[in-house]
Amino acid sequence: IVPYIKTVTLQGGEPLFIKNQYKLLDKLVQMEVSENIVIDMNTNGTMLGVGKYNILDYVKKFKQLQICISLDGVGKYNEYIRRRSLWNDIDNNINTLIRINNEISNKMMEDLEGIENKIDISVFSTVSLLSILRMDKLIDWCKDKGLTQTLFVVDDPAELSVSNLPESIKKELRIRYSNNKLLLSAIDNKETNSDYDEKTNFSRAIKYIKKTDKEYNTDVFEIYPELRNNLWQN
Repeated sequence: IVPYIKTVTLQGGEPLFIKNQYKLLDKLVQMEVSENIVIDMNTNGTMLGVGKYNILDYVKKFKQLQICISLDGVGKYNEYIRRRSLWNDIDNNINTLIRINNEISNKMMEDLEGIENKIDISVFSTVSLLSILRMDKLIDWCKDKGLTQTLFVVDDPAELSVSNLPESIKKELRIRYSNNKLLLSAIDNKETNSDYDEKTNFSRAIKYIKKTDKEYNTDVFEIYPELRNNLWQN
C-alpha cells in the first residue's frame, strides 16, 4: 500500500522524541516514495529531534511537513500550564521552522505544485480556566509570527472549565474578548456544571489546581494573582 500513501501522521507522546518515527521516514525515503507524502504531526515544540535525528533533515525529502504546535500561553504562562516546557526553546524552535520554511519555499517556489509552504506551521491551543486569562497574549503572538491558531475549549476535567471563574473575572474577560465568539461562549458555558454555584465551583477548581502545584512545587497565584484576589474568605 506504500505507493498509495498520501499522508503519514506521527503521534506520541511527543513524536519528535521517538526514534522509531524517524526510522519509518528513512524507510519511505529509501523506497523512493517520500516526495509524494505529507508528514503530519502534533508536537509541544520543545524539540526538533532526538539523538542523530532531526525533523528538518526530512523537509526536502517529503512533499510537505505539516506541524501543529500545542501552546496554551506565552512565556511563563505556557511553562506553567504545560509542565516541563521551556519557552525559550519553543520560541527558538518555531523561529527556526519559520526561517527554514522561508528559505526552502523561496528556492522551490516553482516545484511546490500548489503547496504554499514546504513547512506548514500552525498552533493548537486549549481554552481552560487558566489559559483564557492570558490567551490574548498568545493570540497576538501567533498573529505576529503569521501562524494560524486553532482554539479548543476544555470541558474535561470539569474543574478547569472557564465557566468556573468568578463573575468579577468573567466580566473583564467579556470585554477583552468581545470580538471572539468562541471565547465568549466558553466564558458563559455552564453545561459542565448543571448545578452551577459560583463560589463552590471556583473553590473546587482552585483545590484541583493546587494539587498539581504541590506535585510540581509551583504556585498558581504567582502566575495568575487575580485568582487569589477573588478567593472567598471562609
